[in-house]
Amino acid sequence: MQTTLNLGIRAVGTRIPLIPAYPGRKKNYFDLICGDRPWPSLIEPFVGSGITALRLGARETAIADVGDCYQIWNAWASGQWPDVRNQVQRWQTAIALQSAPTPKELPLWAEIKHHYSNGVPSSTAAIAAAWLLRAVSYGNMARTNKFGGWNVPLDNDKIRSFLSKPVPSPPPLQGRWQVGHGWDDCLSLYQDRGTDQETIALVDPPYFFPLAEMPQGLRMTGTYPGHDPHDPELLEMVGRCLRNLSALPSVKRIEAFNYGSIQMAQMVETIARCH
Repeated sequence: MQTTLNLGIRAVGTRIPLIPAYPGRKKNYFDLICGDRPWPSLIEPFVGSGITALRLGARETAIADVGDCYQIWNAWASGQWPDVRNQVQRWQTAIALQSAPTPKELPLWAEIKHHYSNGVPSSTAAIAAAWLLRAVSYGNMARTNKFGGWNVPLDNDKIRSFLSKPVPSPPPLQGRWQVGHGWDDCLSLYQDRGTDQETIALVDPPYFFPLAEMPQGLRMTGTYPGHDPHDPELLEMVGRCLRNLSALPSVKRIEAFNYGSIQMAQMVETIARCH
């Protein structure tokens, strides 16, 4: 595991995002992260908005996330995205026909939030609602309350911007992408593929726990603003992911990220020394 400063690498992918970028994104650190050469293979078990993976444009990419992030990525990689975009376009047209004192008070938002909170997660309407609510909410964040309801304020300026522009096309699907539901599923997909390509791994502490690893029903991890970055469940989950990655012979570089936790920095250093 190492960090190398090599500026000016030529990325072969795209700068077009799929999921609206939220705080913590790494788009300004691409050269720091990926080093001095293109990588033919990438594994990113906590992908989030995934701008680094998209820009790298590796021939083989294995990613994972949970919740609506997983559903959005899976819809894109599986060919469901045209239907998702069409649904967002229908809502855009319908919202433009409604009136309210401010854009975020328009009646249709209640229906869209209902699709997000109560719809079948893999349905076109639920995925379209997840993408749209991220696009027009404060900080592009996705957060739910204890009842599963959308819990981020809508942003009037972002709604106006959304209504004034065509719904963006998704980034082109380049190379082979595999989308796992949770970090362990991502590693299993990668191992089952049996690649011998030299691989870079990105491990960025996630905002949400996979369902099977939620401690006492807490969905948000210590990475999330306002939570504890030293959270032991988060450290244990990221540590297991790093140890499993470091045992894979084809993984030649691991970039691990940190959110102000001395314990996490010490854990990463210990894992690096052992491998």
